Amino acid sequence: MDSPRLTHVRVNVRDLDAAIRWYEWLLGVPATGHWPPDAPTYVHFDVGPSQFALGRYEESVSVCRSTIARHPKHAGAWRLLTVSLALLGKTEEAKAALTQTLTLQPDLSLAHVENNNIYAEPADRERFREGLLKAGLNR
Repeated sequence: MDSPRLTHVRVNVRDLDAAIRWYEWLLGVPATGHWPPDAPTYVHFDVGPSQFALGRYEESVSVCRSTIARHPKHAGAWRLLTVSLALLGKTEEAKAALTQTLTLQPDLSLAHVENNNIYAEPADRERFREGLLKAGLNR
C-alpha cells in the first residue's frame, strides 16, 4: 500500500503539548508555527523540506503550494517551491516562484543559502543550490 500524500491534517486533542511532541517524533520535523500565539489551537509542521530531502519533488511542490495558499508571504515555502520546480524541469514556473521569493527575501543569494541551510547532508544542500541556479538565481 502506498503512503498517503497528506498536505494538511486536523486533529483535536486534549493535550496539545503531548500531541506536538508525538507528531514531531512521528514526522521527524519540528513544529514550525503555532496559532493563536497566546493560546495555540493550531500547529503547523513543515513537511516540505522532508519531501525535498527524500527527492520527492512533486510532493514538496504540493506541500509548498498548500502552505502558500494559507500563508502567501511564507518565504521559506516560496524558496522550496522554487527549488523543487526547478529540479522537476519546470523552469518557467521555477523562475516565477523565484521572483516571488526575491520579493519576500530580497537578500537571498547562493552564499546565504550555502551558509544558512536546514539540510545536514551535503548532497541535499547541493541539490538545493542547484535548484536555485536552474531557476535563475545567479548572485
